Amino acid sequence: SNVNDQLDSIINQRMLLFEEVSRVPVLLSLLIVVLRSGVKGKSFPIDKFELYNVAISQVLEDTVNTDLFLESALRGVSESNMWAEKRQFMRSDVNQALKNNIDVYE
Repeated sequence: SNVNDQLDSIINQRMLLFEEVSRVPVLLSLLIVVLRSGVKGKSFPIDKFELYNVAISQVLEDTVNTDLFLESALRGVSESNMWAEKRQFMRSDVNQALKNNIDVYE
C-alpha cells in the first residue's frame, strides 16, 4: 500500500543517515546535539544536510539567543563549511563565507 511504501522510504532514509553518522565522528557529534535538544516538536532529520542544519540551529539558539547579526554570521560560516565539506577552516575561509552571506552585511 501507499502508506507502507512511504513508511519504508522514511525508514530507509533514516537508516542511511544512521549508517553515515556511524562512520563520521563529526556527524555523530551533530546527532548528539540534536538528540539532546529533543528535536523540540520537529521531525527527525532525514539526511546529513538537515542534521547539520538542525544541530547548528540548536547550538546557535542555545548560545547566541538574541544577537541576529552574530547568528546570521555564524550560520553563514557553518553552512559554507558544510557545503565545502571541510572540517577545519582558516580566517580566509571565514572572511569569504561572510562576504558570501549577503544577509550579514544588510
